[in-house]
Amino acid sequence: MMKKRAAAFALISLVGGSLWIVRQMVTGPGDQLRVSAAAYLLSALILSSLLLFLKIPKPERSAVASNLVLGVTLVACPLLFTMWAASHVSPGLAAIIPAATPLVVTYFCDGLWRARNAAIAGLAGVILLFADIVSFYTGQWTGVVALLVALMATAGSLVFAKKKLTQSHPIFSAAVELATAGVVLEAASILFGGQGGALLTSLWVPIICISAGVCVMYPLYFWLLQRIRPDQLASVVWAQLLVSIMEGVLLVRPHIPFRMILGAAVIGGALAFLGQAEPENKLLTVRVTPRPR
Repeated sequence: MMKKRAAAFALISLVGGSLWIVRQMVTGPGDQLRVSAAAYLLSALILSSLLLFLKIPKPERSAVASNLVLGVTLVACPLLFTMWAASHVSPGLAAIIPAATPLVVTYFCDGLWRARNAAIAGLAGVILLFADIVSFYTGQWTGVVALLVALMATAGSLVFAKKKLTQSHPIFSAAVELATAGVVLEAASILFGGQGGALLTSLWVPIICISAGVCVMYPLYFWLLQRIRPDQLASVVWAQLLVSIMEGVLLVRPHIPFRMILGAAVIGGALAFLGQAEPENKLLTVRVTPRPR
């Protein structure tokens, strides 16, 4: 089973870390919103068809309601705030702040001290990677706040999903949450994206590519969430960063400073250490009973 979990984690990291190439085809925040909305709605349609084909039963109403909420808090809102903040903060901060998600999750779910130390080490590795492109200026405080809101929403939603989605089929969770997120993103694109921009028909390639990636990632994401701790799953953000950087290096072939190599090694070690930390249900518990007199 551990091999299956590791393979699912690696596939999520590879697909999610590679989507940046597709997103480069889309310029302008308005078009990015519209493409994301269309891709999520298309993914929800595909996964819903798969639900009907596999005859997967619908879970209880509480699980359906939880998935609807998570479609907003886990999928739509973090993406909206992150996309808005991208043009208001330096690229370094845009990468470093979301990388703190595993650390925040360990505090939300009262994680193990070993996991917390691994989360701190992973964040330190990301800082090493992006230290050269971090800049601080007063005008970016609104973007920083937006990234922090996205961070807190993601971390809190992961802990909430771990508790509420134990009986919800991963494909069902993915379909409902993507459909909800697609509707929210479409509404946001109408309200804030304006009427300009490219036609969706001219952006069918990124829409299909993103939709295909999302159809693979999200069911695996919720399948993993039912089997590992939220902080372990949150560390996928580090793995996706490593994948995107490695692909960028292969495409551009720049000179790689030793600091970046060290940062990548620290992140790799943190991922391995966090993955080996024992889950809560395997911890040794000692029951104290009063001694009879």
